[in-house]
Amino acid sequence: MNSREAMATAKELALRIAAEQPANPKIQEALAYIAAAEGRYADAVAYYRRTTELRANDHVAHYNLAKMLVKVGDRQEAIREAALASNIEPLPEYQELLEELTKGSRAVKQTLTEPR
Repeated sequence: MNSREAMATAKELALRIAAEQPANPKIQEALAYIAAAEGRYADAVAYYRRTTELRANDHVAHYNLAKMLVKVGDRQEAIREAALASNIEPLPEYQELLEELTKGSRAVKQTLTEPR
Protein backbone atom coordinates (compact mmCIF):
# COMPACT_ATOMS: atom_id res chain seq x y z
CA MET A 1 0.00 0.00 0.00
CA ASN A 2 1.44 3.38 -0.98
CA SER A 3 1.01 6.58 1.01
CA ARG A 4 -1.90 7.78 -1.15
CA GLU A 5 -3.78 4.52 -0.58
CA ALA A 6 -2.97 4.65 3.14
CA MET A 7 -4.33 8.22 3.35
CA ALA A 8 -7.52 7.20 1.55
CA THR A 9 -7.98 4.25 3.92
CA ALA A 10 -7.36 6.45 6.96
CA LYS A 11 -9.81 9.05 5.67
CA GLU A 12 -12.52 6.46 5.05
CA LEU A 13 -12.08 4.99 8.52
CA ALA A 14 -12.00 8.41 10.22
CA LEU A 15 -15.16 9.53 8.41
CA ARG A 16 -16.94 6.34 9.46
CA ILE A 17 -15.91 6.80 13.10
CA ALA A 18 -16.80 10.51 13.02
CA ALA A 19 -20.32 9.61 11.88
CA GLU A 20 -20.65 7.30 14.87
CA GLN A 21 -18.77 9.51 17.35
CA PRO A 22 -19.12 13.17 16.31
CA ALA A 23 -17.88 14.37 19.72
CA ASN A 24 -14.61 12.45 19.49
CA PRO A 25 -11.90 15.15 19.36
CA LYS A 26 -9.17 12.74 18.25
CA ILE A 27 -11.18 11.81 15.16
CA GLN A 28 -11.93 15.46 14.39
CA GLU A 29 -8.21 16.19 14.67
CA ALA A 30 -7.37 13.24 12.42
CA LEU A 31 -9.83 14.51 9.80
CA ALA A 32 -8.27 17.96 10.06
CA TYR A 33 -4.80 16.50 9.48
CA ILE A 34 -6.03 14.52 6.47
CA ALA A 35 -7.81 17.55 5.00
CA ALA A 36 -4.66 19.67 5.41
CA ALA A 37 -2.52 16.95 3.80
CA GLU A 38 -4.92 16.92 0.85
CA GLY A 39 -4.75 20.72 0.56
CA ARG A 40 -8.36 21.18 1.69
CA TYR A 41 -7.53 23.96 4.12
CA ALA A 42 -11.08 25.24 4.65
CA ASP A 43 -12.14 21.72 5.66
CA ALA A 44 -9.11 21.47 7.94
CA VAL A 45 -10.19 24.74 9.60
CA ALA A 46 -13.67 23.32 10.23
CA TYR A 47 -12.29 20.10 11.74
CA TYR A 48 -9.74 21.94 13.90
CA ARG A 49 -12.46 24.33 15.11
CA ARG A 50 -14.55 21.35 16.12
CA THR A 51 -11.52 19.88 17.91
CA THR A 52 -10.98 23.10 19.87
CA GLU A 53 -14.70 23.22 20.76
CA LEU A 54 -14.42 19.71 22.17
CA ARG A 55 -11.05 20.30 23.88
CA ALA A 56 -10.72 24.01 24.60
CA ASN A 57 -7.31 23.62 26.28
CA ASP A 58 -5.72 21.65 23.44
CA HIS A 59 -2.82 23.93 22.57
CA VAL A 60 -1.75 21.78 19.61
CA ALA A 61 -5.21 22.02 18.03
CA HIS A 62 -5.28 25.81 18.52
CA TYR A 63 -1.81 26.08 16.95
CA ASN A 64 -2.74 23.91 13.98
CA LEU A 65 -5.99 25.82 13.56
CA ALA A 66 -3.98 29.05 13.48
CA LYS A 67 -1.74 27.64 10.74
CA MET A 68 -4.76 26.57 8.66
CA LEU A 69 -6.43 29.95 9.15
CA VAL A 70 -3.30 31.55 7.68
CA LYS A 71 -3.68 29.23 4.67
CA VAL A 72 -7.27 30.39 4.10
CA GLY A 73 -6.38 34.06 4.59
CA ASP A 74 -8.03 34.70 7.96
CA ARG A 75 -5.11 36.44 9.66
CA GLN A 76 -7.09 38.01 12.53
CA GLU A 77 -8.59 34.69 13.60
CA ALA A 78 -5.17 33.05 13.15
CA ILE A 79 -3.71 35.60 15.55
CA ARG A 80 -6.38 34.81 18.14
CA GLU A 81 -5.79 31.06 17.84
CA ALA A 82 -2.00 31.42 17.96
CA ALA A 83 -2.37 33.57 21.09
CA LEU A 84 -4.62 30.96 22.69
CA ALA A 85 -2.10 28.20 21.93
CA SER A 86 0.74 30.29 23.31
CA ASN A 87 -1.22 31.23 26.45
CA ILE A 88 -2.09 27.59 27.14
CA GLU A 89 1.44 26.30 26.51
CA PRO A 90 4.11 28.92 25.67
CA LEU A 91 6.13 26.78 23.29
CA PRO A 92 8.67 28.56 21.07
CA GLU A 93 6.94 27.61 17.80
CA TYR A 94 3.65 29.04 19.07
CA GLN A 95 5.30 32.28 20.09
CA GLU A 96 7.17 32.47 16.77
CA LEU A 97 3.93 32.09 14.82
CA LEU A 98 2.24 34.74 16.94
CA GLU A 99 5.17 37.12 16.47
CA GLU A 100 5.17 36.52 12.71
CA LEU A 101 1.44 37.19 12.50
CA THR A 102 1.58 40.33 14.65
CA LYS A 103 4.76 41.79 13.19
CA GLY A 104 4.66 45.56 13.35
CA SER A 105 1.60 45.71 15.55
CA ARG A 106 2.53 46.20 19.21
CA ALA A 107 -1.03 47.05 20.22
CA VAL A 108 -2.31 43.77 18.81
CA LYS A 109 0.45 41.81 20.57
CA GLN A 110 -0.25 43.49 23.90
CA THR A 111 -4.00 42.88 23.67
CA LEU A 112 -3.53 39.22 22.76
CA THR A 113 -1.05 38.42 25.50
CA GLU A 114 -2.93 40.09 28.35
CA PRO A 115 -4.39 37.56 30.80
CA ARG A 116 -8.12 37.00 30.57
